[in-house]
Amino acid sequence: MRATFRIYRYDPEKDSRASLDTYTLENSEGITVLEALIRLQQEQDSSLSFRRSCRSAICGSCAVRVNKGAKLACKTQVAPQMEKFGEVLVEPLANLPPVKDLIVDFSGFWERIRKIRPWLAGEADGTWDRENLQGHDDARALEGVASCIMCSCCLSDCTVAEEDGQFLGPAALAKGFRFVSDTRDRANGERLNAVNGEHGVWACAEC
Repeated sequence: MRATFRIYRYDPEKDSRASLDTYTLENSEGITVLEALIRLQQEQDSSLSFRRSCRSAICGSCAVRVNKGAKLACKTQVAPQMEKFGEVLVEPLANLPPVKDLIVDFSGFWERIRKIRPWLAGEADGTWDRENLQGHDDARALEGVASCIMCSCCLSDCTVAEEDGQFLGPAALAKGFRFVSDTRDRANGERLNAVNGEHGVWACAEC
C-alpha cells in the first residue's frame, strides 16, 4: 500500500513559521503511524523530530494529532487513516507550544498536574501513623482513572483549554479525582480547593 503523509515541520532556529511537508511510503500495509515516522526519519529525512519510547501504548511519549485528532502514534494504524482521509496528516498536540516538528513543550501540562498535588498525603507533617493499607474493592474502584498514562491527548482535544489557557484540563481533573477518591489519602481539602475555582472543574463543559 502506498501512503501519503503530510507532516507538520517547524524548526525555531530556521523557520519563521510552521509548514507541512509531504512524504510517501510504499509497502505501508499493517504499520502504525509511529513505524511510518521512524521509517521516514531513517529513509528519507533524518531531520524529522518526534518523541517515542515504549512503542506499546504505555508511556504516552508518541502522542500526536493524526488527521486532527489526538492519538498515540504507536497504536494508530496507517491503513484506516488512508481509507478514511486519503492521507495521514500528522501534527503536534494542540494546546501545548511546539518546540520542534512534532515535539511540544509539556511544561504547561505538568504545571496543571502539580496544582492538584498528585501524591498520597499523610498527616500535616508528612508522616504516617500506621501502615497505609487499602482494601481490594477500594483499589478496584480506582482502576480506570489510575490507568491514565499522562500522554496529554485529552488536553490536546479539549476545547475549553483551547479558549482558557489556565484551565486545569481533563488529565489534572482526573488525577485529582483519583486521589480524592483514594481511601488512604488525607489531603482532600487541599485538592478540592485546587479544582474548585474559575479554571477548575466548573470550567469543564462536560463535568
